[in-house]
Amino acid sequence: MVCTAAGVVRGRREGGLSVFRGIRYAAPPVGEDRFQAPRPPRPWDGVREADAFAPPPPQEPDCQGSAADPDPPASDDWLTVNVWTAETSPRAPRPVVVWTHVGADKLGHAGSPGFDAQHIARAGDLVVVNLNTRLGAKGFAWIEGARESMPARPGGRAAVGA
Repeated sequence: MVCTAAGVVRGRREGGLSVFRGIRYAAPPVGEDRFQAPRPPRPWDGVREADAFAPPPPQEPDCQGSAADPDPPASDDWLTVNVWTAETSPRAPRPVVVWTHVGADKLGHAGSPGFDAQHIARAGDLVVVNLNTRLGAKGFAWIEGARESMPARPGGRAAVGA
């Protein structure tokens, strides 16, 4: 278990590594927060399990025009970080590698099988961190006055980027 700024999380031991998946680093970017700077995650009581990757962020269509994400994420809670580190001497300093999935700022997911960091963390005695980030227009657009001028969709979200 480790303590984050928002609360305590429990990871898993996997083959000589401590692995933490899906730790929130920001509040979900929904509603009024959609086009704003990230907000801190809401604190929680008790211990949260950090044993599963978060859902992928909303994806933009790929360069050929086909949908990269035909099924939207089941949750908007995808601004998360994953950590792999050796179990030996957890307080001993070791290099940290940070990796993001941002395929042209349009595609990617920190939980993709090809990005499992167990091998590099183990072989290099490293702390490996990867994270989901905002992608495409839904993640980065800022449209002045959009909230006031765009028609609302069911659920009260603006039509652009909702």
